[in-house]
Order: sequence, then C-alpha cells, then structure tokens
Amino acid sequence: MGFHGHGARTRHTRSRCLQLEALESRTLLSATAASDFGGVRAIGRLSIASDAPAGYESLAAATVPSPAAASAVMAAASAGDDAAHDDGPIRASDPAAPFIYLQHDKIPNFAQQPTISTVKSGNWSDPRIWSAKRVPRYGDVVQIASGTTVEYTARSTTSFKAIGVNPGATLRFSPKVNTQMTVGTLIVFEGGALRIGDPTSPISYNAKAEIAFDGAWLNTATDPSQYGVGLLGFGEVTVYGSYKSRTWLRLASEPKAGDAFLTLETKPVGWQAGDTLFLPDTRQIPPHMVGYVEAGLEGVFGPTWEEVTIDRIVGNRVYLRTPVAYEHLGARNEDGDLEFLPHVALLDRNVVFRTAKPTGPRGHVLLGGRTDVDIRYARFQDLGRTDALVPLDNTTRDESGAVTHVGTNQIGRYSVHLHHLIGPANPTNTGYQFRFIGNTFDNGRKWGLAIHGTSFGLIQDNVAYKMQGGGYVTEDGSEIDNDFYRNFA
Repeated sequence: MGFHGHGARTRHTRSRCLQLEALESRTLLSATAASDFGGVRAIGRLSIASDAPAGYESLAAATVPSPAAASAVMAAASAGDDAAHDDGPIRASDPAAPFIYLQHDKIPNFAQQPTISTVKSGNWSDPRIWSAKRVPRYGDVVQIASGTTVEYTARSTTSFKAIGVNPGATLRFSPKVNTQMTVGTLIVFEGGALRIGDPTSPISYNAKAEIAFDGAWLNTATDPSQYGVGLLGFGEVTVYGSYKSRTWLRLASEPKAGDAFLTLETKPVGWQAGDTLFLPDTRQIPPHMVGYVEAGLEGVFGPTWEEVTIDRIVGNRVYLRTPVAYEHLGARNEDGDLEFLPHVALLDRNVVFRTAKPTGPRGHVLLGGRTDVDIRYARFQDLGRTDALVPLDNTTRDESGAVTHVGTNQIGRYSVHLHHLIGPANPTNTGYQFRFIGNTFDNGRKWGLAIHGTSFGLIQDNVAYKMQGGGYVTEDGSEIDNDFYRNFA
C-alpha cells in the first residue's frame, strides 16, 4: 500500500492538512477530527490533489512571521516530551555547561568533558591538529574547538563516545571520498556547523558519507530520559547528498511477476545501477482483512511489497538484477478500467544516518531551538527508539526533579524529530525556517519525520518506507505554514 502527497500546507493553528492519493481507492476522503489513515496521523482534510506547480521553489520568497512571532508559535505548542525545563530560554551554545536547555527540555551535554580537542584547523586524520598529538580513538569525547574547521576524510568503525561541534567550529565531511563515522552522540552546538555536502559541493554521486550511531553508549544512569545516541542539532546542520530529479515516479505500465524491467513515465535522473527500489503492495484489500496483511500472515492476504535492485537504465526503462516477484496492478474503477498506475520509490541515498546495530538501542535525530536545517537527499535508516507497537513508558521524576522511574519506551525519540524548532534569526522575515528535501526514512520505529511545535518549513520529495506508524506527522496540531509537496509513504 502506498500514498503520496502532491501538495499541502498546514495553514491553521489547530488543523493539519496532508493531501494523499490512495492507489487502492478513488474515494475523496475528508475528516474533521483526529483520524488514523494508512498509518498517517492527520487532522483536517485528506484529499486527492494535483502536482505542485512548476517553480514551487519560488515559495521560498513567501513572507513568514518574524522570529519573535515564530517563537510565540512554538511556545504555544504542548509541553513537550519531558517538561523538565518548561518555557525557559534556549541555552545551547555553551560547550562547558552540564546541560543544554531548549524551551521544554533539559538535555545532558554529552560532550562537556572532552578527552581530545582540536588546536587548529585541518584534516581529522592529521595528529597535529589534536591536543593529544594523536587522532581520536575508541571511547573518546571529541571536541571540535571554536575557531577550527575539521575536514573528515576517514572511513572508520572506531566508536567515539561523543563529538561536540562548538560555536564557531565546523565539522565538514569531504564530498569527494567515501567516509564513515561511528559515534554515540554527535552534538552541534548553537553557532557550530555540521556540513555533509553543501549547495555548491554536494556529496559526489560516486562517493558516500555515513554516520552510524552506536547504542552501546546509551547510559540511563546519566541520561535517564535517553536523549543520547544520535544527532542532536542546535546549530547549523547542512546535508546535500547527490541530486535526484525525482525520488519516486509513476510507472508507465503495471509490473507483473517475472518482469525483468520496469517502465517509468519519465527518465529518472540521479538513479544508478545498484540502487534499491521499492514497489508497494497495490492490491485493493477488503478493510476487514487489513489486519491480516499488517501482521504479515501467509496466504492470499500476505504482503506483496518488495525491493528490487537496478541493473542498468536505458531511457525510461529500468532493468533489474532479479525479476519482479509479485504483481503490482493499478487501480481500476467498477467497470474494470485502469485509472491509476502504481509508483516506484528510490530508497538509496549517498548520505546515510543509521543505527550501528539495529538490534540494540537505536539512534535518533533531534533538531531543535535555533538549528539551521537544510537536509537534502539523505537516508535515515534503522533509526527511532520510541516503539509504536508497545505502550509508552516515560521516565518520571518527583517534585524535586529526582528520577523515580527510568522509562523503557521514552516518547520523542523518533527517526527525525524537528522538536520546537524555531530556526535561525531571520531579519528579512522571508523564506522557510527549515528544508527537508528528497530524503528517505527506512525501517524506522513509530514516525519517520515528526514535526513538533515547528512551523514555516518545506517538506518535499521524501520517501517513508517500513515505518511502524506515520511517515510524516505534525505532532501537536499547532504547527502552521509547513509546505508538503510530493512526499511518498
């Protein structure tokens, strides 16, 4: 089963809007109360819509409220995950402080006590740039010191406990070579910058940048609310993977079992041999049998979605390394006439954030406060710790703040969590507060992209696959003026 949203905007303070086209139904759906539709939580109107107009990027010039107004909108959102720091000022720029404070969160500073720090700019693998006269090793807490820029060119599975990118510092992944980093928690402080590609130098199509989050560093004694293990962004987070003209496309014909190629409606740009594609289950299944499909039971109602690998591309024809295993038929009306053809989505990206060992504690991405977010063509794989299939069990505290219970299924640790994200100060009051374009959320717990108390963003051309719950969720209903275009779930 697959849904794609052509174009929608969350317009009103207490409503959410997500426009979808259901491959197995022509029905125009509407709802005025909270509903759960195909795993996508939504309030408001759900409807079939046409493609976003060409030149949608021109919306970036649209006027948005001032930073002060944006802050007021965020403050009006619900009390957040832990309510450990209600409605206080954001303090995320002091790398020596024991805690980082967002509006509703008190987060341990995992990089507070560095064991190694940069003393000048240079290449990560050069011992001369480090205070210890050596490169970082297993278990280090690494500090990228203010005023230094580090170029990361390593390809290593050595696991660092934490990395902190201080205000005025930059950690930059080389766009030309394969890179790999393994870390417990990566913190970008306000004023610091993480750059994995940029608009002028995206990660090259023949290179790959990868960050793996090591769950072995999760410590509930020092981090009872379990913010650690993942990317915590409070400064600049810029990610530019290799460009894809479209991350999913409609097929020109119905795939049948045994087919050796797929014919697309147009030639794909940026898709390569070796990339993995996802074909959704497009059958029109009676509503009372949906539970059997979700449970993965064998038989006529067993799942028929599948992954296939590109062998080569000739024009709009994509040849596969192994044949299609199932039929993926289009949608027909009551007379049996074909009205809608199915789609195929591209899963691979050459920037990857993933959990090092998915069977252990999973990593997550939390971007909040004044983070400057521009993330394009990245894959968020095997992330998210909050499990949608079991009851929430949060860490609790008494009136003094002492921990009374360590949660086993903490809320708010999603694949990617835009958490009360105000974005950088914007004197011109124009443009988007954040951009999330062309990314993949793959095999995540609960939600793929959680937009929580966060407004004025662009969410476009993303693919959510094998998520427990919703692919894209506006969490409170107070989020406004977020533009959703051509997202696939």
